[in-house]
Amino acid sequence: MNGAALLEDPSVQRQVHRFTIADYHRMGERGEIGERTELIEGVIIHKMPKSPLHRYITEFLRKRFLDIYGSEYTVSQEQPLSIAVLDSEPEPDLSVVKGTLADFLKAHPTTAELVVEVAVTSLPLDRAKLRGYALAKVREVWIIRADNRSAEVYTEPQGESYAATKLLTFTDSLHACGTEIPLAVIFPKVD
Repeated sequence: MNGAALLEDPSVQRQVHRFTIADYHRMGERGEIGERTELIEGVIIHKMPKSPLHRYITEFLRKRFLDIYGSEYTVSQEQPLSIAVLDSEPEPDLSVVKGTLADFLKAHPTTAELVVEVAVTSLPLDRAKLRGYALAKVREVWIIRADNRSAEVYTEPQGESYAATKLLTFTDSLHACGTEIPLAVIFPKVD
């Protein structure tokens, strides 16, 4: 039985310790968990190392978002969104949150206008986060897929899922705040 199947076994699930957001914060303050973790539905997940391609795409989009979104939005890279209903605190590759940095001095944002996950080796985990993003009413989620140079776009959060999904290919464009971003410019030319 592989690890994923093992975790789906109800008898094993009863033996797995689930954490609340408060538990997670206390463990972090005491140095009991590393900085490269995130809490997904009560389970502490160790984040994967970032490839150069992942870094390139994330940085490219972050710079574009800083130009696109006005001062009433905060563009964050790998910063927490608190989703209390699921005991989740994912750290999306990018998030665009309404408000200034000062608006979040006492608590992490609980939703976002846009979340971007860059999937070079993390596609199953990025898709698993969609439930939390929908429950948090994140308006739009992009999963940028390096494997086939495409993007999955999720909009219209309703309950635990998104009512509208699209798969965009390399020749299509993403749209952020009225600005078109062709997928062809997101992916670097490979010689």
